[in-house]
Amino acid sequence: MRKITVITFFLFIIISCTDKEEIGKLIEVEGKVEKGPFTQGSTVTMQELDANLALTGNSFQTDIRSNEGDFKFETSLEFQSQFAQIACDGYFFNEIEGDLSNSQIRLEAIVSTEDENGFNVNILTHLVKDRIIKLIKEDNYSYKNASLKASEELLGNFGLQRYKDLEFRNISITSENDNSG
Repeated sequence: MRKITVITFFLFIIISCTDKEEIGKLIEVEGKVEKGPFTQGSTVTMQELDANLALTGNSFQTDIRSNEGDFKFETSLEFQSQFAQIACDGYFFNEIEGDLSNSQIRLEAIVSTEDENGFNVNILTHLVKDRIIKLIKEDNYSYKNASLKASEELLGNFGLQRYKDLEFRNISITSENDNSG
């Protein structure tokens, strides 16, 4: 009788570990980082956040591949959580001066690993990042609803309500459409 209990317990541990490994999701991550486009060699870091939006320690790093701000992680990234933060540190093309910036800046974005439609980082994603975090943590919004509300609020402050349905992480200044401006 005792042997059966030990074997059952051992099988439960194996099944539990196996199930946990299957929770992770592999995603391909690529996008652009733009204030003006970040320059080749700028560092892009993607860090997993837990359900409370705290860092999990799961972190990945790559570089901007071109002077158009393009980045791509060469392998699929595995996440256990729905949330991640993308940050980029580097120089950018200063469109006002028509030259490279004199110093580095950092832009950030909060993204959902469940939504693979875009991972662009720009001034707008940076400006709404903290608001998205607050809406998720304190008001129990879903990522999508928090992102839309934060975007709508920011655009409303600038009298740009007509763009309220745009998702900032999908915007690129190099896109050939009216929204890129």
